[in-house]
Amino acid sequence: MHNMNYKTRTLASIAVGIFVTGLANSIGHAQSSDALLNKLVEKGVLNKQEADQLKKETAQESQKDFSKAFQAKTGMPEWVTSLKFGGDFRGRFEGFYNDDRTITDRNRFRYRLRFGTVATLKDDFEVGLRLSSSDPARGGAGQAGDPVSGNTTLTDNGSKKGIYVDLAYAKWTGIKFDNFSGSLTIGKMEDPFVYSSMLFDHDYTPEGIAGQLNYKIGDHHALKLVGAGFSVLEIGGSSYDSVVVGSQLRLDSAWTPRIFSSAGVGIITLLNENKLLNSSIPNQNA
Repeated sequence: MHNMNYKTRTLASIAVGIFVTGLANSIGHAQSSDALLNKLVEKGVLNKQEADQLKKETAQESQKDFSKAFQAKTGMPEWVTSLKFGGDFRGRFEGFYNDDRTITDRNRFRYRLRFGTVATLKDDFEVGLRLSSSDPARGGAGQAGDPVSGNTTLTDNGSKKGIYVDLAYAKWTGIKFDNFSGSLTIGKMEDPFVYSSMLFDHDYTPEGIAGQLNYKIGDHHALKLVGAGFSVLEIGGSSYDSVVVGSQLRLDSAWTPRIFSSAGVGIITLLNENKLLNSSIPNQNA
């Protein structure tokens, strides 16, 4: 008798699931299937646990159908779970005026264009790429862009402007617990440290490796420990490259949707700084 009831309930659940799936496909709205399941719970046809299970199965099937259609249309491999694009454009006028007659007044128009994509992969991996406009590095030979600015000056008789790699990284976020998480990033990345612009320019995207551990304190606060090593100058004829290494412990808080704070302590050191000569890094002390 117990087996008969179980089979009958299973068949009823399957029938309702097929009906709900068909209704969701015909209407094209997930809320309709949820409303129907809620009504069946009210009538006593299903209990709440069975309804929740059917909602979960319906959502999973919808996601599978979308993933299959997405992969078929784009040719994207199955290990890519999502692909996001983003970018921005900024135009500006800059005027430099001074009462000192020995300094010449200056006017110029500039723009900044950025475009990038982030691919989320299976097994907690993420790969990001962002391209940016920029003027050639000051004092350089024109092969590299300004490390602290994506602005391009409108000049040189309408000449074609440069596009540079601003971000190129891989990130692993496989450490996941209830209130504890961690990540590891390698490549050219957003600066993981929070410092004054006197130390790190906000447009500076360092190159190297960084790790971060997060501990969630309630819904609005998180304790974060960051450690990183960045390449400043790789020297082919020496084993002593110039690098930046550092660590930071901070408390990030979100007080309201628009008010947040970050407070902490950290240490940063520059190794082999005697290698940083004008001849080796043209944008240093140009």
